[in-house]
Amino acid sequence: MTFLGRRYRRWAVACGLLAGGVGGCGEAPDPAGEPLLVMAAASLNAAMPELIERFEAAEGSAVELVLASTGSLAAQIENGAPADLFFSADEETVERLSASGEIRSATVETYATGRLVLTWRSDLKRPDSLAAIGEAAYATIAIANPEHAPYGAAARQVIERVGMWEPLQERMVLGENVAQAYQFVRTGNADLAIVARSVLAPAATEYMAIDSALHLPIRQSAGILERSAHPAASEFLEFVMDREGQAILVENGFGPAPG
Repeated sequence: MTFLGRRYRRWAVACGLLAGGVGGCGEAPDPAGEPLLVMAAASLNAAMPELIERFEAAEGSAVELVLASTGSLAAQIENGAPADLFFSADEETVERLSASGEIRSATVETYATGRLVLTWRSDLKRPDSLAAIGEAAYATIAIANPEHAPYGAAARQVIERVGMWEPLQERMVLGENVAQAYQFVRTGNADLAIVARSVLAPAATEYMAIDSALHLPIRQSAGILERSAHPAASEFLEFVMDREGQAILVENGFGPAPG
């Protein structure tokens, strides 16, 4: 398993993505004989490798993984990326890709609910409350870019609800995705972050849960790409939705799938 699948790498090189290009892409490579290629939102950076490891051990099928922001992955899918399965950090993106014919509508599943937390640098005092994000003791606050990351959009909603979006603009640090926003705190490049509980280690203690009433529900959906012919795609999605897969997601900070 790798976080940049071989099939995806060949496609990305052909499209100029790995070199920073933005040129057009041709047809996706033939997936015959290739491992199952999963594209997953960055909020799954801890859970998805564990899900894949358990699935590979149980089924004997090889799986490769590409992690990035939901918006970035969706754009790549629309541009022909050779994925088999897409796990989004929201429902809306999968619904849009299903409506446009990129994802098979019959395969769409809401696999988890997301949880937001406030976290901080380990050498700083614990904030007294969410309102502390406006205190001078915390010079910078990181969130995922709300333009293409669902957790960033939810973090913006929280900050707006507490009346601090405009006052905090000069102190805001935007991550490409929610995992990077958390890394800004881990590396000392931000004092606070509003991120997914799932990107923190399961045993993490330097965080406080954010009231879900402060943002729209974060329901995360997945689906099989229309162009996928991989026989393991439906098996892996079923595994994630089944008891063992759901337990792994909960252990990694997610709420269970609705229902």
